[in-house]
Amino acid sequence: MALSLVLAICNPPCNSHETCYAPDTCRCSNKTVGGVCFGHACFPPCQHGGECYGPNKCSCRPGYAGDICDVNPSDIIFVVDESGSVGNDNFRVTMEYLANAVNRLPIRYDLLRIGLALFSSSTRKSFELDDHSTKENVTDAILKTYFGRGLTDIDGALGYTCGDMFQLTKGDRPYAQNILVLLTDGRSSSANNPGLQKCKSKNVTIIGIGIGSSVDEQQLKSLVSKPEYYFDTTYDNLVLITDGQSPSANNPGLQRCKNKDVTIIGIGIGDSIDEMQLKSLVSKPEYNLEKTLPKLIKTITDFCPPGCRNGGTCISRGLCQCPGGFKGLLCETKVTCNPECMNNGTCTDTNKCTCIRGYEGNSCTI
Repeated sequence: MALSLVLAICNPPCNSHETCYAPDTCRCSNKTVGGVCFGHACFPPCQHGGECYGPNKCSCRPGYAGDICDVNPSDIIFVVDESGSVGNDNFRVTMEYLANAVNRLPIRYDLLRIGLALFSSSTRKSFELDDHSTKENVTDAILKTYFGRGLTDIDGALGYTCGDMFQLTKGDRPYAQNILVLLTDGRSSSANNPGLQKCKSKNVTIIGIGIGSSVDEQQLKSLVSKPEYYFDTTYDNLVLITDGQSPSANNPGLQRCKNKDVTIIGIGIGDSIDEMQLKSLVSKPEYNLEKTLPKLIKTITDFCPPGCRNGGTCISRGLCQCPGGFKGLLCETKVTCNPECMNNGTCTDTNKCTCIRGYEGNSCTI
């Protein structure tokens, strides 16, 4: 009598720690941890070849980051003009703009790192990519940056940033996307461009933001990596950067801007953008620039089962960014501060207050 051998097929296939012993049925061939097959104790599962080495803990391959290895990390350096034509007041406006922009980004040591350089006749670093690993520390460092003065050597700034700051010894990761965001109000005093060539040789993506009427638009457009990576504004404009939907249905702030003749430019970051709402806020349809930065600062997939709570924002698969007053994987835990935060301070962790400008101390009373 002939015997027939039936080979079981599992779809999706079993992982390396399991055996397909019946159609679409995997059996753990190793040990289990808490009833789950060891090596497959991650939900959602690790992506892009990441290895699950414990319950919900993924070890990612180079080129990927995040809780389940689904994020292409980025190293971003802002290069800011501090030449004499800018002036201290406009420089402070720029720093406020950067702080607001950074506050909307998912800054984490393994996801997105930020550096800052300032230039005039020469270029100096404010902080390196590996100096600050939290959003709070980055924004604080930006707002504490002081103003210098001099001429405008843009190419020198590019050369310094790409040559001296995008370095492995200074926090640059070989598998991360390198992005340089240039903000300037004028024309470079240098006619040569070895700095630009240095950036190109390192495959650095350059975004250009021209500020004011003295900008040499043609020159800046020749520096950016693609034509759509350049846009212009003025120091009097309000640049609104957002990654989601406004929690308020009323717009008293918008009316205040209109009363003062403020031009509003919108930059949407992420997949959760309410595009119709953003278009209703900007001064002109062409001022909705939500398609520029998302292409460069890679946005994280919105997938947080069973969903972020208490106003939390999904910034990676299974990872929620919590608002002040909440913490936990899904922002489900309310934090308390004793003594309570004063003067409009926010309780951001147990007994930790984040103070508004002008106040400091454990409870924002100083």
